[in-house]
Amino acid sequence: ILNAMKLEVPVFVPDSPSERSSFENAGLFGANEEKTLSQNMMLVYKDEETRSDLIRKAKNLVLGLSPEKISGIIMDRIINATQG
Repeated sequence: ILNAMKLEVPVFVPDSPSERSSFENAGLFGANEEKTLSQNMMLVYKDEETRSDLIRKAKNLVLGLSPEKISGIIMDRIINATQG
């Protein structure tokens, strides 16, 4: 996800407290629900302003991440993977 953000690709992430905490408003949430994911994909496809805004927010988020924050995101993803 972080690499996609660096490459200016809008990201779709699952809607969970840890994902919201990690990615704030730099991604579209609900990737774990088919209907929400398809709606978000159409939004990014059709609405250039929304797409540009997400890219800008993601780029700012990635540029401002400390090594500690990055390791925290990675740990959250590992923990979620083992629990889910």
